[in-house]
Amino acid sequence: MEKQDKNFRGISEYHIIKVLGSGYFGSVFSAQRKSDCKKIALKIVDNSLYGHDINEEIDNLKLLSQPKCNPFLVCYYDSHTLGNETYIEMELIEGNTLYEYIYELRKIKPIETIYYYILLIAKDLARGLSYTHSKNIIHGDLKEDNIMINNKCVPKIIDFGLSCHLIRKDFCKRRIGYYFAPETREHDILLKASDMWVLGLILYLTATSENPEVFIKKGEILPDLIPGFPIEEAFKYSYEPLAYEPL
Repeated sequence: MEKQDKNFRGISEYHIIKVLGSGYFGSVFSAQRKSDCKKIALKIVDNSLYGHDINEEIDNLKLLSQPKCNPFLVCYYDSHTLGNETYIEMELIEGNTLYEYIYELRKIKPIETIYYYILLIAKDLARGLSYTHSKNIIHGDLKEDNIMINNKCVPKIIDFGLSCHLIRKDFCKRRIGYYFAPETREHDILLKASDMWVLGLILYLTATSENPEVFIKKGEILPDLIPGFPIEEAFKYSYEPLAYEPL
C-alpha cells in the first residue's frame, strides 16, 4: 500500500470538474489541483474493494513515466493514500476514445482514408507498446476505451490498472480483461505478445466493425480490408502530430 501522507487532505486538495469514468473499485475525474491549478486526470480507488495490488499499478506507471513520459502512453504525476483511498494523479487527455474517433471519422471521410488513419494510429500504438514491453510491463487490458486520441491527434494508451510487471518470470498468471489472446483464453497467462495480439484484434475490429475472432474460430483467413490497399505506404512516414486530422 502507498505510504500515508500526513499532509495530504484527500479530495479537498482538488477542484473536481467532472466524472470521466467510474466502476466498482473507484472513479476517474477531470480535476484541478488547488496547489498549482494544474488540470489532471484523478483516479480515486477504494483499496478495500480493489481486487489487485494498487502498488503494482502505481509502480508500473512510475516506471513508464520516468525519467520522462512516453508520447503514446498516459503520463503519471503523483499518488497519495489517505485511509482506505488511493489518489493517482495522471495526465488529462482531452479528446476521444479510439472507437469515438473512428465513429465520427466514418461520417466525413471515405473508407480508404479511414484505413490509412488507422494504420498511422497502429504505428504509434505499437511504439507505445514497444516502450511498455521494454520496461517488462504487460498492459493486459487493451480495448477501444483504453486508447485515447487527443486533440492533437496523438494516440495514447491509458488505464494500467490490470498491468503486470515481469519480475524474474516470462509471463503473468492472469485472465482478466476485455479481449483475450489464445494463451490467455486457454491457459490464463499473459505474455508481451498477448498485448500485440489484442492490439491487432482491436485495429481490425475498428476498421471493419467485425470481430476477427469469428474468422479465427472458424479457421478462416481474415479477409483483406481493401484488396491491394498499399499498407506499406502508411509505414514509410515518421511520426507527425498532425499526420491524421482532428475532428
